[in-house]
Amino acid sequence: MRRPALKNGVAALIIALIAAAAAFFLLPKDEERGGSLRIGCGDDISGIYTERICEKAREEGLGESFAAQFTFADCCSNAAQWALETEDIDLGFYCSAAAHSLVSALDGYEIYGPAVMNCEVLAVRKGEDPAGAKILGVPRGREFLGSISEGLYPAIGEKDQVNRGYLMYALRSGDVDAVIADISAVSALTGEADFYPLSSTDYISYCLVIRKDLKGTKAFESFLRCLDLAAEELNGQEAQEEVTGLDEDMLKAARLKFIGSI
Repeated sequence: MRRPALKNGVAALIIALIAAAAAFFLLPKDEERGGSLRIGCGDDISGIYTERICEKAREEGLGESFAAQFTFADCCSNAAQWALETEDIDLGFYCSAAAHSLVSALDGYEIYGPAVMNCEVLAVRKGEDPAGAKILGVPRGREFLGSISEGLYPAIGEKDQVNRGYLMYALRSGDVDAVIADISAVSALTGEADFYPLSSTDYISYCLVIRKDLKGTKAFESFLRCLDLAAEELNGQEAQEEVTGLDEDMLKAARLKFIGSI
């Protein structure tokens, strides 16, 4: 007598599970999260860019539509890569090398486009001539930056990969003659180092990596609008002096540029 009721209960449970699974996989991502996007960024110029994007979102009446919920010390670190693999973030700013490596390994993500150009500088000990530098400290995982420096500094023959947090220690201790530093760190280091352009030609420092299914959503379109506003502001002379601590002549030589939507 109980079997029909049991069968009905099992059938109802199966139907409920199917409906839940369909809702999970079929609902648009921006609707699932109430229109918010989670942005990954580094503790560097990409973090400053992200903060400015979030400020523009608030100014545009979008509230906390974008949140820099995942800040990694280095985009080449395992933590930064896991953030995409585990979908802790929806999009993020990664250096050129990390971006190409990640999208090759993860089917659900792609490079939307360049985000920041020319955001590194060469740092040498105070009063030293950069033309005499022979050993260069390069941020680990970013060998391409060492190659870029060769045009202006042909005397460099050895390039040592160093964890980003130890670059200035390596310079102070004399382990290297020069290091490649993020331009946002200059203002805190002007007392102990002099800074010079890394290259005479433009290059891409950071790319924007996104989930492929973001394109066409309202949330992503709003993000792009705020990205454009942030880029326009940060490309201004006054904003760049504030962000970097560099004077007008050095900024012209460095050619820092923030890229909006494409």
